[in-house]
Amino acid sequence: MPETNEGIESKEYSASVPEPPSGGAYSDSFDRPRAEKKLEEANVLIADDSSTVRAYVEYILRERNYRPLSFVNGKELFDYLSEEEEKACDIILLDSEMPVMDGLATLKALKSHERLKGIPVLFLSALVDKSQIVTALRSGADDYIAKPFPVDELFARINVHLKISAMQKEIVEQRDDLSVALGDLRKSNQLLLKIFGIIAHDLRGPIGNFATFLDLVLEKTDEISKEEAISALQSIKGSSRSVFDLLDNLLNWSRCQRGEIAFQFGLHEVRGMIAQGIEALTTTAANKRIELLCDVEPGIEAWCDRFAVTTVVRNLVSNAIKFTPRGGRIRFEVSKRPDSMVEISVFDNGVGIKPEDMSRLFNAYEHFTTWGTDKERGTGLGLNLCHYFVTKNSGRIWVDSEAGKGTVFHFTLPTRKPERESPSGAG
Repeated sequence: MPETNEGIESKEYSASVPEPPSGGAYSDSFDRPRAEKKLEEANVLIADDSSTVRAYVEYILRERNYRPLSFVNGKELFDYLSEEEEKACDIILLDSEMPVMDGLATLKALKSHERLKGIPVLFLSALVDKSQIVTALRSGADDYIAKPFPVDELFARINVHLKISAMQKEIVEQRDDLSVALGDLRKSNQLLLKIFGIIAHDLRGPIGNFATFLDLVLEKTDEISKEEAISALQSIKGSSRSVFDLLDNLLNWSRCQRGEIAFQFGLHEVRGMIAQGIEALTTTAANKRIELLCDVEPGIEAWCDRFAVTTVVRNLVSNAIKFTPRGGRIRFEVSKRPDSMVEISVFDNGVGIKPEDMSRLFNAYEHFTTWGTDKERGTGLGLNLCHYFVTKNSGRIWVDSEAGKGTVFHFTLPTRKPERESPSGAG
C-alpha cells in the first residue's frame, strides 16, 4: 500500500536543504522559480525503506507542486502499478537497497512489463559503487543520483527526464498518426489506380462507337437510311450521356477530395429536385424499357443544397437502372418524418445486393462495383458521392436489399434549417 507520513521515525537524514517545517501548511521555503505547469502536475512515485527519506522527498516535491506517492519497498510499488486498473505515474524515484524487492529487481520487473517499461526511473542511493551504477543503467535505469542530493540537482534531473518522456510519447503518437496517414494514402492511391483503369475502359467503348459511326457516315453516306441514322444517333446519344455522367461524377469526386464544393442551402421542393435529377436518365431507362415512376406529393420541401440533392438522385437512379433488368420498374417514395426530416426512397426490382457487400457500398477507401444487367460497368464513385452529399446536407443514407428481389436506397434531409448546419465550404 502507498506509505503515509504519520509516525515518521526519528532517523537522521543528511541533505543540503532545510528541514521540513513542523506542522501547518508548507511554506515556499526555496527562493527559486517553480517548475513549468505541465511538470508541476507530474505524478512521482517513490520507493524507499526509510520513512524519513520518503517524508523528506514527498515534502520537497509538494513544495514544487508535484504529486508524490511513496512505498516502503519496490514490491509494493510494482504491485500497485501492475494492477489491472492503470495508475497515474510519470516518473519513479527508486532506492537501490530495500528489503523484499531491491531497486535492481524492481527495475527489471518494471522494464519487463509492457505497460510500465516506458516510465522513466531514477535510482537514489547512498552507495557509490560504480559497478552498481553501471548495472542499474544497463538494466534500464534512466539516471542515477547519490544521496544526499542537492535539491536543485534532483529537480533538474526529474524535469529533464519528464521532458524526454513527453517528447518520446509525442514522437510515438506522431509515428502512429503518420502510419495511419500512410495507410490511408496507400488506399487512396490503390483506389485511384482502379478508378483510372475503369474510366479508361468506360471511355474507350463510347468513344470507339463514335469513331465507328463517323467512319460509317463518311464512307457510306449515300447508303445509310434515315431510320438507320436515327437509330445510330440515339445509341450515340445514350453513350454520350453515360460518358457525361462518368466525367461529371469524376469531377465532383475530385472537388470533394480537395474540399472545393461550396454548398448553397435553402428550402427546395423535393418533387422538383427528383424530376430534375432523373430528367437526363429517361432515355437510358427507355432503352432498357424500365419504367420510372415519380408519383410524389407536391409541396414537400427540404432544407438542402439543390445541386447536391439532384446529384444524389441522378446517381441512385442511374445505379438502379444499371442493376434492373429490361422491363423492370424504378419508383420513388417521399414521406415526412416526426423528427423534422423528409425521407426519400428509391425502389427497384433489380438483382439486389448480397449481404456481404452491403457494408462496402459507402466505404470511401474501397472501390466496389459490379457488372450491370446489360454488362454496364461503373467507377464506384456514385455511391461515395451520394454519401458525401447527403452527410453534408445534414442527412443520412442507407440501403435495404435482398439478392434477387431488388434494392431500396433511402436518404433523409431536414425540413428546416438545422441548429448545427454542415459547413458550406470545404468538405
